[in-house]
Amino acid sequence: MDFKKKLLIYSSILGFLVVVFIITSIIRAVTSVPEGEILFPGFKSEAVRTVSLKDKSGGIEFKKTGEEWEILYAGKIFEPDKSKLDQLITAFIDLRKTKVVSSQRANWPNFGLDDEQALHLVLRYADNSVAVDCYLGKGATTSSSQYLRLANAEEVLQVDNRLSYVTSLKSWVKLRLFPEGITVESVKRIDVKAAMSFESREGNLIPVKRNVSFALVNTGEKKEEKIVWQVEGKSQLPISSDKVSNLINSFQGFYADDVVVDPASEGLGLDQSPLGTVSLTLSDGKSYSFELLQASNKEKGKYFVRSAGSKYVYTSTDWGVRNLVNGLEAYLEEGVLLKLN
Repeated sequence: MDFKKKLLIYSSILGFLVVVFIITSIIRAVTSVPEGEILFPGFKSEAVRTVSLKDKSGGIEFKKTGEEWEILYAGKIFEPDKSKLDQLITAFIDLRKTKVVSSQRANWPNFGLDDEQALHLVLRYADNSVAVDCYLGKGATTSSSQYLRLANAEEVLQVDNRLSYVTSLKSWVKLRLFPEGITVESVKRIDVKAAMSFESREGNLIPVKRNVSFALVNTGEKKEEKIVWQVEGKSQLPISSDKVSNLINSFQGFYADDVVVDPASEGLGLDQSPLGTVSLTLSDGKSYSFELLQASNKEKGKYFVRSAGSKYVYTSTDWGVRNLVNGLEAYLEEGVLLKLN
C-alpha cells in the first residue's frame, strides 16, 4: 500500500473519530442532569416584591409597586437598574446545593459567612412571606460556585452559581440618563446652549466661560449615504455628519458615574438653571435634554448633571461632559475655521 493510500485511510479514520466525539459531546450536554438538589424549590421569581441586602457597611432595599421597582436607600427613593435586579432574583430559580462543606459554626469565618464578612439577602413575596433568606460568603473553589448559609442554619453549603453582591447604591441605581433606541436617523434637531465649553491644554480639560448657542437641523437629505446637517441660520457652514453622529451616540449612551444622594448638601436645587443644555428633538415629537448643572466645589474635574425634568442629580467627569457640551466649531468639517463673535 503506497503512502497516499495510507494517508487517505488514516485521515478518514481521524475524521470519523472527530465526528463521533462531537456527537457524543452534544448528546452529553443535552442529556446531562445538573448536579445537586434545588435549594429553593417552589421559588417564584415573578412574585417577589421586596429585596433586602445587608452587610457590615450598611444596607439597601428594593420594593416593587405594580410593575415598577424602586430603591429605598438612606430614607430616599431611587430608580434601580432593572436588569441587575432581575439577574439577582432569577439567580435563585434553579440554584442548586452541590455539597455541604462544613457543619460547624466555628468554621463560618473561613468561608466568609460570619457577621463580619457575610451579606444577608432576603427576598419576600407580596404577603411578606419569605421566599429566600440566606447569607452569602466567599466565592467557592470554581468561578461558578459560592459558599452560602441558610438563615437559622449552621451548615455551610456550596452552590452552583457565583452570587456576588454589594450594598452600595452606585452598584444598583440606574445611571443611564436616556432611553435606548435614540438613533442618528431619528433625530430631527439638536439645540445646544451653554455658558461655557472645554478646551484641551496639555492633556487637561480647562473650562472656559463663553456663550454657546446654536441648533443643528437634519435636512432629510443624504450625501454619500450620510445625513446632511445644517446650522440653523448659517446654512453655509459645512457640518461634519460623522461628528454629529458621535454627539448623538454619546447622548443616547450617556452613563453617569454616580447618583447624588443629597443634592441640597452640594448646593443644588431642582429649580437651578443649568450651565449648559443639549436637547434632542426626535421625528416622533419626543425630546430629551441633558443638563450640565455646575462643577463640584469639592473635587476637581467632577460635574453635576441630570436629565431635564428628572428629580435625580448625578455626577460625571469633565471628559464625559465634554462629549456633549461643545461649541459649534466641534462639528465643523476638518479645516474649517469658525470665527466666533
